Amino acid sequence: MEGPRTRNGAPRRSRDWRGDLPFRTVLLHRAVGLYRNLADTIFPPRSSPEGDAVVRQRVVEAVRKSSGLSAPRHLENPDSFLVESAPLRFVERVLDPFPLPPRDGGGASEQGAGDGGATRRPSVMVLKRGQVLALVGGEDHLTLFCRTDGPFSAQFKTLSSLADSIGKVSPFARSDEYGWLASDPDHAGAGMVLSCDVCLMGLCVSRTLDQSLRALDRLGFDVYPIYGPFPAEDNPLDAPGCLYRVASVRNAGSARDIVGRMDAVCRELARQEQNARLTLLRRHSPDLFDFVRRAIASGAWCSSLQLSEALEIAQVVFFAADLGLVRISAKDASDLARTPFALTDEAVSRDLPAGYEARHARAALAAPLFRRILKQFQA
Repeated sequence: MEGPRTRNGAPRRSRDWRGDLPFRTVLLHRAVGLYRNLADTIFPPRSSPEGDAVVRQRVVEAVRKSSGLSAPRHLENPDSFLVESAPLRFVERVLDPFPLPPRDGGGASEQGAGDGGATRRPSVMVLKRGQVLALVGGEDHLTLFCRTDGPFSAQFKTLSSLADSIGKVSPFARSDEYGWLASDPDHAGAGMVLSCDVCLMGLCVSRTLDQSLRALDRLGFDVYPIYGPFPAEDNPLDAPGCLYRVASVRNAGSARDIVGRMDAVCRELARQEQNARLTLLRRHSPDLFDFVRRAIASGAWCSSLQLSEALEIAQVVFFAADLGLVRISAKDASDLARTPFALTDEAVSRDLPAGYEARHARAALAAPLFRRILKQFQA
């Protein structure tokens, strides 16, 4: 059966289902990542530093030629590039949406065969007016990420057209049997990973979250908390099970089918969360009000607040505001969302006395801000 059509007979484009959700905090972000490696070239995890340098230059030149960009100017940091695009942007660090290999020695490192155990750090480029993030020389020769408010299909179309133009300049490794080749076997095939960040506090409070997560696991999707324990924290707080990232791990089949399957699963998960929230509100659930009040009270009276705790409490406030339980100004909402990331170890260590650890200062600096904002909800 044919779908709806416009007056001139052309197929009518379906509206993104995100606009049909009555709550803004159910679907947080959608992202698409493409993983590509140059043909007849060893993968980065097995490459030597000298080989890495040659491959990086090849990839950067291919990106430059296919995108119509002028030659990138090297900065003091040889692992970063300033790309002249519109607008001009330089990305030095990406925190949450894209899992970068550690840049400062923390956490597990990706080591090459001859790098002496040094952490592999990808060069970062921003393309397409800031819509596309390109990592050069990370786990793969080139990784393209797109994270916009648009649907998966639009993001994939943007990345696919860019990857095709780059591949014409410098061909990528592809097998007739296995599809696109990658250093991670999970990326081989369609050569992409789709991810969707969701806030499942309604399902958590209604005690039906485990059922939904088990169903996603049976369907073959990878589900894990967005904000887990952060490195360098004392006794970091585990995510309480409300903020999750759903990622596709099956790359067999056509890219169009994979995108459609991921979109359908995320839409159904968002529908379940939406219905859970509506049910809690309709029943005036004591569990809902207890959940919100406990989180707000923790932030309103804290003396020290770790980054993971701050992120979770902030999201509970946004959740409560979305349900109409509290009102928060635009400035306070911006402070809650931005400050935990701004209070990095590097930012607070400049004014610290000798011998004082930055992570303790960060936790102490975040607490007064949260107390000021969250005490207005105490009654």
